[in-house]
Amino acid sequence: MTETQEEFEVLTTEEFMERMKIGRTTVHKWKKTGILVPGKHYTQAGHVVRFIWTKEILLDLCDRNIMKVGSTEKKPPAKRKKPVSKRPHGGGINLDY
Repeated sequence: MTETQEEFEVLTTEEFMERMKIGRTTVHKWKKTGILVPGKHYTQAGHVVRFIWTKEILLDLCDRNIMKVGSTEKKPPAKRKKPVSKRPHGGGINLDY
């Protein structure tokens, strides 16, 4: 095998999930968001999906930063909106009743 040739394997979805240690939902999410690119990472004919497994593809997936296990990156807390009363008199107790 020369430097330009690369060994590759063709995997089923289940084999790909097992090697990547991910679930089926994650595979579908990665396909939908473009992390897995058709023709580069997988091929699909109807319902039959086959994943191409090479060292280059594995490195590409890692470079895309999908493997965020143990990430310490923190997101800013979401701002809470003040609740709005639907009652015209302010939502308090009606003591005049």
